[in-house]
Amino acid sequence: MSLADALGKLRGLAAYAERHAAQYQRIESVTMIDATLRVLDVTSPKVREAIAAATDAKSLFAGTLAADY
Repeated sequence: MSLADALGKLRGLAAYAERHAAQYQRIESVTMIDATLRVLDVTSPKVREAIAAATDAKSLFAGTLAADY
């Protein structure tokens, strides 16, 4: 995922997950941060809240809500 337009895409994915998360085990977004693949599980309400409040996607993937993939 290109981080330049990632926040808008994450918000769309979060909106989808809000409506349909119960039908999936995971809805994930993955990107490379500093040579490490990082993943956000968008089925998590905490992750969706963070996406809504974020000003950039890199901080989400670099933060504690993301995990190494």
